[in-house]
Amino acid sequence: MSRNLVTVALVAALTACASDPTGTVKSAALANRPTVEASRWHFGSERYRDHGSHFLRVCSGSAGVDGEVLFTHDGSTVLTLTSFRNGAPGIPAGSIDKFLLRVFDPSGRQVLTQTITFGKGSSYSNTFRGFAPGFTFQLVVQVSGIDRKRVDDVTLSPLPVVRRPDLAVTALNLPSTVIAGSPALISASVAELNGGHGATANCLLLVDHVIVDHASGIFVDAGDVVSCAFTTTIGKAGPHTVQVAVDDISPLDDNHANNLRTATLNVVLPASLVTSPSVSFNGSLQSGGFTAIDSFSTAWTDPSNHGFLYLQAHDYESQTGTTQSAMFSGVITSVLVFPLISVELNQASGGALLASSVYSAVPADNPGNADCITRGVGTGVEFYLCSDPSGFTTFTYLRATGTVTYASDQYQAVWNGTSYDITPYVANGTTTTGIFAVLGSTFTFDVRIADASGTYVATAAIPLSPFTENDLTPSSCVTGSVQVPPATYSARTCTYSSYVFTGVTGSVSGNGATTSPGTGATP
Repeated sequence: MSRNLVTVALVAALTACASDPTGTVKSAALANRPTVEASRWHFGSERYRDHGSHFLRVCSGSAGVDGEVLFTHDGSTVLTLTSFRNGAPGIPAGSIDKFLLRVFDPSGRQVLTQTITFGKGSSYSNTFRGFAPGFTFQLVVQVSGIDRKRVDDVTLSPLPVVRRPDLAVTALNLPSTVIAGSPALISASVAELNGGHGATANCLLLVDHVIVDHASGIFVDAGDVVSCAFTTTIGKAGPHTVQVAVDDISPLDDNHANNLRTATLNVVLPASLVTSPSVSFNGSLQSGGFTAIDSFSTAWTDPSNHGFLYLQAHDYESQTGTTQSAMFSGVITSVLVFPLISVELNQASGGALLASSVYSAVPADNPGNADCITRGVGTGVEFYLCSDPSGFTTFTYLRATGTVTYASDQYQAVWNGTSYDITPYVANGTTTTGIFAVLGSTFTFDVRIADASGTYVATAAIPLSPFTENDLTPSSCVTGSVQVPPATYSARTCTYSSYVFTGVTGSVSGNGATTSPGTGATP
C-alpha cells in the first residue's frame, strides 16, 4: 500500500471514535490570541498541517485502541498499543489482556501469526526484529475493564511499519554582535528528515549551556521545515556560546546527533559604542537544498535448512527539501524619535528585487523603557527594531525559513506585549518553496530609517560561496531471530542513512551612514 493510501486509511480510522471532549476548552482559549497582528497567529496545538503517518485509532463498543509500529535506525521495530474508553481518547483506560498478531511482508504474504498475552495495563510496547518499512501488522486486541458486561475485541488493520521521525536543527541564525541589555533576535530552522511521520518537540535556546528561552510543543510535519524564533537579553560583555536544541521529541527521535547547533555571539557594552550618531551592521545568509536518504534491507534465512532464504525485502526512501534564511542586524548609536517618519526595507540578489516594503509614520508598538516595533511578521520577510533610552537603537531584518515560525516565551513577551501558556505559530505568508529565491553571486540588504533627527542607512552586499555539509551514517546490520512455527529464522536487517546539504553561504559586516534633516538626499 502506498504512503498516501495508508494515510487516507488512518485518517478515516481516526473518525471512528467519539470526539475529544476537551475541544470546547481549546476553542474557548482562542480569546487569548496575541494582540499584535492577531489574525496571523495560531496556537501550536492547532497543527498547521499533518501529512505524515499517524497512530491508528479504532473503537469497538465501549473500548478503543491506539496503535503504531515504528522502525528505528538500529533495525528494530517497536509496536505500541494504548487502550482507552470510547469518548475519552488519549486517556489510558482498561487493560490489554491479549492480542492476535499477524504480520505481512511487502508482497502481502502472511509471514507471522502469534498470540501475545499481556494483561498488565492499558499501555503495551514491544520490540521486534526483521520487519522494515513495507511490512504491515494486523491485530485483534482484547480489552477488559471498560465494559463490565464483556471483553471488547478491537481490530487494528492495516498497521504499516513506518520510519520513526528524525528532527534536526539544520540552521542557526543570530547577529555576530549585540548590545548588552538589548533584546537579541535568534532564529533556527528545524527539519523532519525521514519524511514519513511528523513529530512534536520543545525548541530550546541555550546561552553558555543554560536554557534561557523555549518554544514548547512545536510540531514539524513529515519532511517539512519550520522555524523557532527566540529573543534573549544578555547583560555580560564578551563572547557567549549560543545553542538551539530540540528535545522531548514525540514519537521518539531517530537520530539524536543532529538535535543541536552551536554558534558564538559577541556582546558589547553600550559605552564601547561611538558617541556620535553612527550605524554598524553585520549580515549572514545560508541557502540550499538537502537530501536525506534511508535504505533498509531484511533477509530471513533458516539455519537448520542449509540457510534457506525464507524472505527478502528492501525499502529505499529519499527525502528532499530546501531552506533559505538570511539575517541583517545593526546598531544605531542614537535614540530614535517616534513616530518614525519612514522605514524602507529591500532585499535583492542576482539583479532581482526579492522583497521591498515602505512604512510611514510608524509609532512604537510597545512603548516603555525601550520603544520597539515589528513589521512583516508572517510574510517570510520580517523587521524588528528597539530604541533604548540609554543611547542606542538595534534592528534586525531577516528572511525567514520554514512553512511556519514558532514564537518562544521571550519572543512573545518582547514583541507581542504579553506571554501565553501555549506556544503560538505564525504561518509565513508564502511557503518554504515560495520564499526560496534563485540567488546570484551576492545578496543585498538595504535598510533606511528616518526620524525627526535624521536618516540612518545600512546597505551591504553579502558575497556568496558554495558549501556542502555531510552527515553520513555507515551501513550497519543487526541479526535477530523470528519464530514462524515450526521454524526459527535468522533475520538480518541492514540500514544506511545520509544527509547532504548543498548550497551557498556568506557573511558581511561594516558601517552605514547618517544624515541630518536638510543635508540632502538619503545616501
